[in-house]
Amino acid sequence: MSDTAADGKKVKRTSVAIRKIKKSSAVLSHPSTQLMVDGAIKNLKERGGSSLLAIKKYINGTYKCDSQKLDRFIKKYLKTSVANGKLIQTKGKGASGSFKLSAAANKNAKAKPTDSAVEKETTKKAISGVNEKKKILITARKTVARTVRNKKINARTNRKVAAVSKKKASEKKKTEKMNVKNIKKI
Repeated sequence: MSDTAADGKKVKRTSVAIRKIKKSSAVLSHPSTQLMVDGAIKNLKERGGSSLLAIKKYINGTYKCDSQKLDRFIKKYLKTSVANGKLIQTKGKGASGSFKLSAAANKNAKAKPTDSAVEKETTKKAISGVNEKKKILITARKTVARTVRNKKINARTNRKVAAVSKKKASEKKKTEKMNVKNIKKI
C-alpha cells in the first residue's frame, strides 16, 4: 500500500494508521467508563463500598461489554476519581479495595453544575414561598367556590320553600273561597 505525495515521493501507509482510522469509525455500544463505574457503584448500594470485582461484574451484566478489555480504563478511572475526591476508597490501595461515591459527587449528580449552594437555597426558598402562596390561593379559591356553591344551593332551597309556601298560601285562599261560597249557598 503506497501512495504518492504532492512532492512525487512515495509515501508508505502503515497498517497502524489504517487500524486507527477503522477504529475511530466504529461506534461504541456502551457509555463511557466514568458513567459505567459511577452507575455500578450507585446501583450496587453496598454499605462498605463496591469492590473492583463487583464493579466489573455489574458492567459485564448490565452493559454487555467485556470488562477484561476495559480493566485498565476502569482502574485508571478509579485511581483518578479517588484523587479528585469523586470517589472514596474505603479499603485497599490504588485500584484494589472498595469504593463509594462521595457526598459531593452525589450532590453534584442531583444538582445543576452551574448553580452554587447559595443559589440553590435561595431558589428553594423562593419556590417554597411561591408554593405556599399558590397553596393559599388554591385554598382561598376552594373556599370561595364552596361558599358560592352553598349560596346557590341555599337560593334553590329558598326558592323551593318560597314556591311551596306560595302553593300553600294559594291553596289556603282557594279553600277559604270555597268555604265562603259554601257558606253563601247555605
